[in-house]
Amino acid sequence: MQEAWEKLGLRKHTTRMPGHYVIGKKPPTHWPTPYNPPELFDNVISWSNGSCTELISLYNKNAGRGGNYQWVSIDEAALIDQDIFSKSIMPARRGSYHKVARIKVPTRVKVPWGKCVNQGGQWYWLAPFKDNPRYNSVRLYTTMPWLRSAYWLFDLKESEKWKYMESTAYDNIEALGPDYIPELRETLTDLVFRVEVMNERIDSVENSFYPYFDEGTHTFIEEMKRSNEPLDIGLDFQAGFICMVVGQMINGTYYIFDVLYVKGNLLVEDLIAKFATKYKRHDHKLVNIYGDQSGKNRSVTSKETAYEVMEKILNKLGWQYYRPDTGLNPNHKEKHEVINNGLKESIGSPLPRLRIHKHKCKSLIMSIHASGITMDFRKDKSSENKKSIPAEQATHLSDAFDYLYYHKFKHLGIYGSSEGEYYIG
Repeated sequence: MQEAWEKLGLRKHTTRMPGHYVIGKKPPTHWPTPYNPPELFDNVISWSNGSCTELISLYNKNAGRGGNYQWVSIDEAALIDQDIFSKSIMPARRGSYHKVARIKVPTRVKVPWGKCVNQGGQWYWLAPFKDNPRYNSVRLYTTMPWLRSAYWLFDLKESEKWKYMESTAYDNIEALGPDYIPELRETLTDLVFRVEVMNERIDSVENSFYPYFDEGTHTFIEEMKRSNEPLDIGLDFQAGFICMVVGQMINGTYYIFDVLYVKGNLLVEDLIAKFATKYKRHDHKLVNIYGDQSGKNRSVTSKETAYEVMEKILNKLGWQYYRPDTGLNPNHKEKHEVINNGLKESIGSPLPRLRIHKHKCKSLIMSIHASGITMDFRKDKSSENKKSIPAEQATHLSDAFDYLYYHKFKHLGIYGSSEGEYYIG
């Protein structure tokens, strides 16, 4: 962004080199101030003409509420919850309709709106707020939504109040270069290429392994983790890609709020170190481990299994663990029925409601949407064998989710079973 401003002749202000804006601190005292200046400047860009731009993260559902803005610009709008947009952002565009900005200019100049006047020998640009082309405007920028919860953006296409435009990467080919799109075509999956590069709207597969998964029902955006209770992790081990999902049961609902993985030459110890670092401030350092049975295998070069390596590192870092011996991996039909019984949320069902964090677990949701099913009720895992498909876009993460939900709650589903041996450390 600053590079683009530089090309427009706008420089960052320093004490040695006067410029046009400052970021994250109070502007120079001799600059004009906004009509409604912010109290804190940590997330503010202040401009030498007296305007300011407040940077807001919309992960917090109350972000922007109570503000007083003359225009709004949102990047990655597909990640914004419609309720936040409607109740917090849109009402914040208010005020200053009758105000007129009075901006010093060195001489009489042609102005885009308003008028240029001389007052006491000083030229000013008198710019009515209401005549500014950006006044009271809302601009949304995004790639094509992956998640159905963002499909509300398509409704704007039919509204006379909005100007709706779509484009593809080819519209920016002069900046991207001639080789950019062909290279992405070779490396991305067909699905990812069509959505991220060609900007096509794609729904989930018709014959889904998770037919009862509904994004509007089964996702959340709040912070739900409880630091005084244990964490659950579900794991999937593959050469070149090891992943986990992290969750907790809270008030009868099971929340999955994180996804972690390592790729390439990184090993299981790298993944568990990543987990321990991220959750080092978690108070109750007990983790319940569920996962792929291949984690019990010993490699030619190691006397320890992947689980044993993980558990040794956890103990060293002050964590305790509980790992039930769940036996062989469940067959696909059992997983399919137990998990989808939970997703149905039928009245009287003993299975807990499931919720997945919409933003932090986007790759897991994409994996769920794209997971097909074969005629014999097996998950279609062909994406895992294609080198052109990034591992985080394949079915590995949904497998890690399967292991966690199935093994933790199978005794409540249609396939009753109880845990046998378990490992504690």
